[in-house]
Amino acid sequence: MYSIMHPELKRYVSVMTMKPLHGYDGGPKVAIPDLLEPELLTFGSDRGMMICGFEEIDGQRYYQGWWMQWVAEKD
Repeated sequence: MYSIMHPELKRYVSVMTMKPLHGYDGGPKVAIPDLLEPELLTFGSDRGMMICGFEEIDGQRYYQGWWMQWVAEKD
């Protein structure tokens, strides 16, 4: 997560970016757009968490929620 200046909102907004499981640099880019103004709705330490926010695609906002589930790493 990081913050950017949003020109239309004229203020800084939080941004959540998805990264690939296999690493941060040098890997293929994730096809999921950034989630702006993410908010944590639920958090289950044994299952995952629910985040809501919005994406901007071609100047349109799409509000949505992401369910992120914990995945055990394979050796």
